[in-house]
Amino acid sequence: MGLLIPPNFPMESLVNDAERLVVSTLVDRLTDGWFVIPDVGILGSTDRQMDIVVAHERDGVAVIEVKGHRAQLEKGVWCSNGRPLNPQPLTQAKNNAYELRALLRAAHPSLERVNVEYGVVFPNTNELVGHLPPDADRAQFLLARDMEDPMGALDQLMTLRWGTNLGAEGLRAVVESLCPDAQLVFDPEARARLARLRLN
Repeated sequence: MGLLIPPNFPMESLVNDAERLVVSTLVDRLTDGWFVIPDVGILGSTDRQMDIVVAHERDGVAVIEVKGHRAQLEKGVWCSNGRPLNPQPLTQAKNNAYELRALLRAAHPSLERVNVEYGVVFPNTNELVGHLPPDADRAQFLLARDMEDPMGALDQLMTLRWGTNLGAEGLRAVVESLCPDAQLVFDPEARARLARLRLN
């Protein structure tokens, strides 16, 4: 079973049923050692929001974007109901992966050479008929039937190019970078000081 990070993540906070379904499926069907981190944000020159980040000590890190609507490729452009998707699903996943890679490389010495794979899950689609553009590989598109065996699908995705072995220290650094701990220190006098400032 995959490990949801954080374990008490509020699934109802996810944007839609498709994201909840994919996160639940990954947690239920991945083997021990896989970390499933939903709804990861990165503040930068352009704010990024990743639907899911998956990480494994041996297999590496990947960004997974979830698209629950009906989509098709028209002349190399992903569309839904005849309209181009903006952003394009694989481009969104790629840009998020590059941003995550930059963050992780700066976060910890064990991650200075980490690479991040990326893919898109279409949980309401069972088959891909036709050809993908030259900048895409079938391993980057996880369909409903692929989610029946997400281990096989992730194995294909994670070995598509880089296959970064994180090691235990690197995996810990990924989790600590994306899900850090912090404490707000309570000061019982803070309100009184603010009240006095208002009176002055």
